[in-house]
Amino acid sequence: MPLNSLIRKWRMRTQRRRLIRQDLKAFAEIDPDLYSDIGLFPQNFHEQAERSADRRLRMCCAH
Repeated sequence: MPLNSLIRKWRMRTQRRRLIRQDLKAFAEIDPDLYSDIGLFPQNFHEQAERSADRRLRMCCAH
């Protein structure tokens, strides 16, 4: 595998992890009373953060 594609893959994984951490931090700051109103469920936080990160990466890299 060429070095450029390895670097690109590594950057995408790193950026994805960073986005997941940002979302998890943001979820922690939300008042628990509002979770159901906005469709968040504590048992699925990580899964929801992963989906959000994937969606944002697709949007930024689609150009």
